[in-house]
Amino acid sequence: MSQPPADREHDPRPPLPVLNALLVCDEAIKEEIGIFETMRVPRFPARLPRLCVYVKMTDAEGQYEIILQLIRLDDLQVIGERRLTAALGDRMAAGELVFRFRTLTLLHPGRYEFRMCSRTAAPLAPRAST
Repeated sequence: MSQPPADREHDPRPPLPVLNALLVCDEAIKEEIGIFETMRVPRFPARLPRLCVYVKMTDAEGQYEIILQLIRLDDLQVIGERRLTAALGDRMAAGELVFRFRTLTLLHPGRYEFRMCSRTAAPLAPRAST
């Protein structure tokens, strides 16, 4: 439930957090596997020798070619792209994919975004689950 717009300077309530990810697992070791959402590099151009992206999705059934792109937002340039073929058998079951990028180069500072789509379906969007 979201709070009504308010004057943040005079509102004593803290802002409501926004859930970005929720993973259910039997063990979690954040520091060991390097989960992050902001990259910091000492200088540009920056060479990233390895980057992995974990994806979990539902409501899919059949064969899909899934495409994950890293986009530089200031000019919409595709910096990196990976494709996987996924065979998903049950719309109610979760499909899990891991995309592995090798040697990405960021030419200059800025905002970057991952975009995922499929050749056999529309762009894939987050979905709430119960």
